[in-house]
Amino acid sequence: MEIKLYFTKLLEKSNEISTKTLHVFSKELSESHYKYGVLFDFIQEIMNVNEEPCALKNAISQIETSIYCLTLGLYRQSYSSLRLGFELALGSIQFSVNKLEFLEWQMGKQDVKWVKIIDEDNGLISKRYFDIFFPELTALCNNYNSSSKRVYRKLSEFVHGNNGTWNREGLELCKYPVFQTAKSAIF
Repeated sequence: MEIKLYFTKLLEKSNEISTKTLHVFSKELSESHYKYGVLFDFIQEIMNVNEEPCALKNAISQIETSIYCLTLGLYRQSYSSLRLGFELALGSIQFSVNKLEFLEWQMGKQDVKWVKIIDEDNGLISKRYFDIFFPELTALCNNYNSSSKRVYRKLSEFVHGNNGTWNREGLELCKYPVFQTAKSAIF
C-alpha cells in the first residue's frame, strides 16, 4: 500500500471514530471538559497567589490530552496520558506538603515516585497524612489507597503493553497490521 494511502486511511478511520465518539459521548465529554476547565481556573488562581508553577497544571494538560486521544481512537495513548495525569495530580499534592521534593522535581533531580505516594505508612494516601490534613476522612484512607493502586495498575497495563491489553476489542485504529503496511511502503 502506498504510504500516502496508508496514512489517509488512518486519518479517515480516526475521523470516523472521532465523529462517533462526539456523537455518542458528547455529554460526558462536555462534562469532563467543564470540570477540568474549572480545576484549571482554580489552579490559575493558586499560581497568582503563590507565584510558583503548579505541577497540577501539567496533570490537567495530560488529562485533556487523554480525552483528546480518546476521541481520535488512540486508546493506548489515552490510557498513557491518563496515567501520567493521575500520577502528576497526586504528585502535585505530595509536593504541596514537601517543598524540598517539589524544588528538586522542578530542577530535574527528583521524579514523582508512585511507590512513595501509595506508601501505607508515610505516603500521600496514608493514615498518617490523612490524620493531619483530612482527619474527617481517615476512616476512608485505606479505601482511597486501594482504589488508587487499582486504577494505577489498570492504566499501567496499557502503558507497559501487557498481553491482555492487546486482545481488547476496539483498541486497534486500523484493521490491517501497521508493520506489514509500513514495511510494504518502505520496501
